[in-house]
Amino acid sequence: MSATPGSQRVEISASVRAIVDAGGPKAEFVQHFVRYQAALIDHDPAGLDDVIVSDSRFHELEAMGLPPGLQGMKMFRHQVNSALPDEVVTVMAVSFEGDDLIDADLVINGTQTGEIFDIPATGRRIQFDVHEHCRFVGPKIAERWATVDFDDIKRQLTDPIQ
Repeated sequence: MSATPGSQRVEISASVRAIVDAGGPKAEFVQHFVRYQAALIDHDPAGLDDVIVSDSRFHELEAMGLPPGLQGMKMFRHQVNSALPDEVVTVMAVSFEGDDLIDADLVINGTQTGEIFDIPATGRRIQFDVHEHCRFVGPKIAERWATVDFDDIKRQLTDPIQ
């Protein structure tokens, strides 16, 4: 398990840093999003309670058959955090719709040291893209639609090493 807290494993690109450095409502929104990302990858799930509203919706997780809301997110993140304990999230770009919706392009890197998607630990480093469309209520996420190419992740973990 990574001893590095989630808050130290979320990075932001120069363009996102410029938004934060400019200050104002967009900077604050990005900071809420970064805190949410840090709570996701932290190995203590208690932090999720501080960044997710109680009646949240994670549409892609529900489509995968996980329970709705915080319970489903905690189940999913337990599996991912156990499989990729050194996961690093880089927020590459963000855009905004009004003052409650954010779109973010993320790059995820990590080493698979535990089972995920019924694939035993391989010790392989993987990298994949995630696009998130999130609705916030104040500083907390209320709804998320994430796009992840799970087939690409599975290929990276199972294809013969070249």
